[in-house]
Amino acid sequence: MRARSVFNNSLLFVMLVSAALSVRAEPAPVSKYLMETPLNAFDFGLFRLAQRYDMPDRVYPPINRPGRMVSVANYDRERGYIVIASNVFVATSAMAADDAKEVCRFAVADARFYGGVDPKTGERLPKDIRSLAMFFESPSGSRTGEPANFEQELMSIVEFRIQVYASHPRQSKVERKVECVAPLLGTDIRFVG
Repeated sequence: MRARSVFNNSLLFVMLVSAALSVRAEPAPVSKYLMETPLNAFDFGLFRLAQRYDMPDRVYPPINRPGRMVSVANYDRERGYIVIASNVFVATSAMAADDAKEVCRFAVADARFYGGVDPKTGERLPKDIRSLAMFFESPSGSRTGEPANFEQELMSIVEFRIQVYASHPRQSKVERKVECVAPLLGTDIRFVG
């Protein structure tokens, strides 16, 4: 008898909680606006690219020190380029200018490889999982209206802008060492500043 009473009380409790959870409040106007705003493949692609180029826990030659790359992807409307801007923080108290340039070259080579380009030749790797095009697929998966040469055109408008910093391990001091700019396709690297 007692077991049946406990069961009935438990069942009643579950039904009341279920009923309470099924009641929904109307979303706030800002939430409703955001829920109804469509997400386009370009904006979503930029977000996904930035995530792709966040590279924690790397060892950067020639100094063989650990570091991390933190990135953001933006569209430069004036030039019509997708710019992946990255800051490389290398854990070291001192870094010579030549070593900083080598770190920048290594970071560009890494970025090109992850973008589907052979860093030695500057040419596209055979189509594989590293394709940048996959980051710009529609959230719905639709490819309607995609240009025939979509991937090649996309790769031709991507540029890396990388800044290398010496991040002093025991201090809160960060010192900018060098900045380089490089297209995804090709082997050019230009040092600025």
